[in-house]
Amino acid sequence: MPVEQLERALVKAVGEVRAGMRNVLPGRAARRLIGETDETTFKAVLLEEIDQRLEVLADSDLINEADLALDPEGEGDQEADSA
Repeated sequence: MPVEQLERALVKAVGEVRAGMRNVLPGRAARRLIGETDETTFKAVLLEEIDQRLEVLADSDLINEADLALDPEGEGDQEADSA
C-alpha cells in the first residue's frame, strides 16, 4: 500500500475518533455528572463514557475502499485496478 493511501486512511480514521469523542462524549458525560461531587464516581463515569464511545468507533467502518484510492476519484491506482 502506498504511503499516501495509508496516510489518508489514518487521517480519516483519527478524525472520526476525534469527532466522536468531542461531539458525543461531553454531552453524555455532563448529563450523568450534574451534581456529582465524588471524584471516584466522576472518574468512573468519564471512563465508562470514553470506553463506550471507543467501542462504538471500533465497531464502525472508519475506512472504506474509496479512502484507499490514490486520488479522490480513485483514478491512478493501477495496482488496485488490476487486483
